[in-house]
Amino acid sequence: MLHAEIRWAQSALHLLGEVDGYNLRTLRQHLGQALRETGTVRVSIDLSPQDLPRFVRQTGYWLPQLEQHGAVVALNVHAAGPEPAVH
Repeated sequence: MLHAEIRWAQSALHLLGEVDGYNLRTLRQHLGQALRETGTVRVSIDLSPQDLPRFVRQTGYWLPQLEQHGAVVALNVHAAGPEPAVH
């Protein structure tokens, strides 16, 4: 399961879903848009251990590029449990 909290300027967006192509493309699009609009974006990504290999495989090309352009990424891997609370 993927829970991403994207913050930029005075805005925030939560993305919850499976670690799949659609959700990761959506994550990429929102991060890219926030960087274009403000030049900086922070994202906290929570994953379960079993989803980490798929996440790394599917984001390994574009996520480091976004970091080079100003995105600050915090990746948190934790054992499956209750869904994180959305603030």
